Amino acid sequence: MKLILNKKSFTKNYWGKKHFFLPGGIKNFNDDFVDLDDLKLTSTKFLNKKIFLKDGKKYINFTNIKKKLNVNTPRSKLFFKTNYIHQLSFDIKNLFDFIPQYLIDDVMISISSLKGSVGKHKDNYSVFLIQGKGIKNWKIYENKKVFLYTAKEGDVLYVPPGIDHYGVSQSEICNTYSVGFRSPDSLNLKEIFNDYMFDKLDQNSTIFFQNKTFSKQKALIPNDIKDFFIRHLDCKPIILDEFIGIYFSSVDLELFKAKVISLKKFKEQLKRMPLFLNQKTRALFFGKNFYMNGIKIDIETNSMKEIRKFFNESTMQAKNLDNKSILLLYKLYKNEYIVFKRKFVI
Repeated sequence: MKLILNKKSFTKNYWGKKHFFLPGGIKNFNDDFVDLDDLKLTSTKFLNKKIFLKDGKKYINFTNIKKKLNVNTPRSKLFFKTNYIHQLSFDIKNLFDFIPQYLIDDVMISISSLKGSVGKHKDNYSVFLIQGKGIKNWKIYENKKVFLYTAKEGDVLYVPPGIDHYGVSQSEICNTYSVGFRSPDSLNLKEIFNDYMFDKLDQNSTIFFQNKTFSKQKALIPNDIKDFFIRHLDCKPIILDEFIGIYFSSVDLELFKAKVISLKKFKEQLKRMPLFLNQKTRALFFGKNFYMNGIKIDIETNSMKEIRKFFNESTMQAKNLDNKSILLLYKLYKNEYIVFKRKFVI
């Protein structure tokens, strides 16, 4: 499987600017995805799902509505984060590794029956829509124009944030793989930053202000209260750096299951097997700081080059690491953030 795309031209002329349709963009694409509801896998319990049904001329989200449905009603099921359990979804995500890792979010798959759709909508993130089995007609609403495309297996459609698009299945089985990319918005960012700062407040013990001197001018704010504010309002660049790293590397930690393994056995496996980042893991670095799954981790100076390479390439044959670094890898392995073998259910 290979993405046929002039990446330099695409990022310069289309990324974040305008839509792009690439017929046959993925060579040797063989869609093997099936309806997760048919598989009844316990490992899918953390995967969010939505169901859209055609109701008159509209498509409505029926996910939480308890109502008997006509089996012939056009519908679309959306499964999120399928790259966690589905090998092909994971491989599709990796086709777009020319986009920085901190922007890559997840893969979503829509399974539609004939005339199934989610309706006309716009997203607040960039998205590549890869057509799997079946055929889908697309309408893209851009610059007061409507662009029409018919997507077949292996075709790729790119849609930037804020652009209305509307896809309708033209076949009884129609699978579309959606690779989404983060595009942080200012309001959401402020809300998350406020939560982050409150969490930091909870970690500190209370220090009460004490006057050094009293002024005869009772309405005067003294300089020592200003000094107190400066010392205890941690508005420093390091706080912002840490927040950025935590924000972009955050994931749902409930996706991971703790492992039980002795340090001795881990070291033995480390000598003969490569390590991989778990497909559910986000590992990023910012300056000299390293972040994994929303947690800042301390790296020994002489191991930084090796760990940085690991984060970039998602795999490593651990060699020449000091004992502290091995202990760190051991801790990450026990948390299932890194693995000796990635496991996919399908």
